Amino acid sequence: MPALQLQLWLLLELTLYALLGHWLLALTPGQALLAGAGGLVALRVWQSLSTWLFAAYYASPAEPRPTFGQILREAGASVFTQLLVLPLPSLWMPPDRIVAGRPIVLLVHGYTCNRAVWWLLRRRLEAGGLTVASVTLGPPLASMGRMVPLLEERIQALRLHCRNAPLILVGHSMGGLVCRSWLARYGGQGIRRLITLATPNGGTHLARYGWGQNSREMQVDSHWLRDLAHEQPSIPVIALENPLDNFIMPRAGQRLPQAQNLTTPPVGHLSALYDRRIADQLISLCRE
Repeated sequence: MPALQLQLWLLLELTLYALLGHWLLALTPGQALLAGAGGLVALRVWQSLSTWLFAAYYASPAEPRPTFGQILREAGASVFTQLLVLPLPSLWMPPDRIVAGRPIVLLVHGYTCNRAVWWLLRRRLEAGGLTVASVTLGPPLASMGRMVPLLEERIQALRLHCRNAPLILVGHSMGGLVCRSWLARYGGQGIRRLITLATPNGGTHLARYGWGQNSREMQVDSHWLRDLAHEQPSIPVIALENPLDNFIMPRAGQRLPQAQNLTTPPVGHLSALYDRRIADQLISLCRE
């Protein structure tokens, strides 16, 4: 999501909470602002906790159950990402450092995010010897089909800058679906492989509670997903399944019949972007 839009939304939300605190609880302006900030945090913690309740409802008896620490880490990742990272992308993600002539890993973010969500994983991939690029998709609540041309534009710019260096696409959550849609529309020439990470390839029941056309497209058995399922990828695809994911319900929806399906360490949906073990797994897969 564009940073300015996020900043305005958070400012409006903070103002609303502060005014409620001032009017209903007779708080001083300073106290009302602190209460408003607490409201921002509390709402995101509640959102994170609610996803675990949905995940428990749809989980099979054989699936692992999260520990308190894993739930807490996911809540922390949600608060940190939504309130500090996504609204300030230029602070966390300076321009991509592209090295001409080397294979490039292009990171494609998920639902209502922007390129800043990759800030730590990009550092780890680069420390592992990889050249990393990123892209911000939009409009944030539009059909995923409208985001595909933005991905195509970024890919063509990288090809021009790097003299057709091979690309590896890595898509987290919805980003994996946008990458698959791009492959269906433009083909996979020059792409070494696609790696989807915690992507609802078969849809997720949580999407019915989201906003936007893209959320409706990610619902289980949606027309958009059924159409995409008929498209055979022209390049190797690796689908990384998070066995503890709290966004993809059922969790088996991360699998893709045409792909090599592998399992990641069990963490929360956003926590996967901060997990060192998953970063190492991606480094290994991108080096193959």
